[in-house]
Amino acid sequence: MKKLQTDIQYKNWLAELKNKVRSIQIKAAIAVNKELLTFYWELGADIVLRQSITNWGDSFFESAQR
Repeated sequence: MKKLQTDIQYKNWLAELKNKVRSIQIKAAIAVNKELLTFYWELGADIVLRQSITNWGDSFFESAQR
């Protein structure tokens, strides 16, 4: 009976551990996605700003790549 109890405890502990790992993975993915969305939003705003202060035909994107 003692071994059966130990096996059940181990299985429960392992299940809890798996759930914790998965929970942390999800939290990490959400944090990464949040940071990427913030970056892309700021990048888009910067592009719009730069386009608004340049004249048509100034090759804004070409000059930025050099």
